[in-house]
Amino acid sequence: MVYEYYFYVPDSTPVEILKKKGWAVGECVYVSRNVFDEPEEPEE
Repeated sequence: MVYEYYFYVPDSTPVEILKKKGWAVGECVYVSRNVFDEPEEPEE
């Protein structure tokens, strides 16, 4: 079971985003799986 997702902040991330989020290039960012919405109905 997946409990969280993660990604590394890429070199191409705009400086404005880095400042706003408090991230650094190459930093590992963890994201709870609860952030992602699950579809209300299964796709057919």
